[in-house]
Amino acid sequence: MNKIYKLKFDKRRNELVIVSEITAGAGKERSTGHIADLTALSPFRKLLGTLTPVALLTGLIAGLLPAMALAADLPTGGQIVGGQGSISTSGNQMTIHQQTQNMATNWHSFDIGKNNTVQFVQPNSSSVALNRVTGASGSQIMGTL
Repeated sequence: MNKIYKLKFDKRRNELVIVSEITAGAGKERSTGHIADLTALSPFRKLLGTLTPVALLTGLIAGLLPAMALAADLPTGGQIVGGQGSISTSGNQMTIHQQTQNMATNWHSFDIGKNNTVQFVQPNSSSVALNRVTGASGSQIMGTL
């Protein structure tokens, strides 16, 4: 541990601070020991300080794009485990026809991508459809349900 140091009064902090033993004396205004403000920085350093948050935000958005692309599908792994019904897919549309008053379906994922549609056709307005999603990720509904 370095036990050779000087104490210097910092007017900005209004307190004594520890400085290197080779630091100039604390008698003049020019050696207050405070951190330089932005006016002392070069234009390049100012630009770098501005662009760093923008670059981080751009990287974050670019990292999320693959996850958004995964939501371009229809629900997968649909298996009716209670009641009766059928699941049919045609192009970018999936239709679930419920034939009993109550129906339960297990899904591996329940994502609906942009421009995709999932439609439930039920016997009447008091019918109940239970959908369990067993996959690890949450559902992303970008299309029409």
